[in-house]
Order: sequence, then C-alpha cells, then structure tokens
Amino acid sequence: MIDRYIDPKTGDYVDADGGAYKYDDGVLNMLAYSFKISKGSWEGDPLFGHDLDKLAQATDTPENRRLVDIYARDAIAWMIELAYIDTVDVRVASLGGGKVAFEVVAWKSGRKVAAGSFEVPFGVG
Repeated sequence: MIDRYIDPKTGDYVDADGGAYKYDDGVLNMLAYSFKISKGSWEGDPLFGHDLDKLAQATDTPENRRLVDIYARDAIAWMIELAYIDTVDVRVASLGGGKVAFEVVAWKSGRKVAAGSFEVPFGVG
C-alpha cells in the first residue's frame, strides 16, 4: 500500500521536491492516525485510537511516563494483530513544562519501517 505521507505532528500532507507530495508505504500514517484519534471518538470503530487524554490532568512522573508507554503500545496493537508491523519500540522522555514526548519505531521483518514522534501535554485537563 502506498499513500501520501502525513506529518504525525501537524496532520498535514508533506511536500516533496517539485511541488508533489511525499509518499510512503502507509505505516507511518497508520501510526499518526492511531495517535490523532481518541479511543471511543470514531464511530467507525470505537476501539480504535489512544487513551493518552486520560493523562491530561496528570503530572510528569515516572509512573505517568510508564502509562504513556502502555497507552502508546495499546493504540497501535491493531497494527501488529493485522501484521502491518511485527513489533514496536516506544521511547518516552520528559520535555519539561508539563509535556512528555514519545517516539514510536515500528519494525517489520527485522527492519525499521516507520518512526514518529508525538507529544502528550500533562496537567491541562
């Protein structure tokens, strides 16, 4: 599957040289959508999406950063179940100021197929 590449932070299509769009195999877009949609908010599949908004009133603690890891893995478990990817690495880091960032690296057949960085605002709910 080939699809136009979507910037995981902005949700916009990414321009390529010459005025066209950048394309990829769709795995990064699947990651981006998994973290753009809150679980239960899409009528097409109420189980699709993430639970990261549960942390809106949380503070930046080691336990809550562990929850970011758990929620991130849960949000993309469907991609492993449907064999789009084999495994993922999730790296969580504090940015200070009540924000935590996490990076997801997806692997298929032993090679990196996609990586995206995302932010979780804490203490804003």
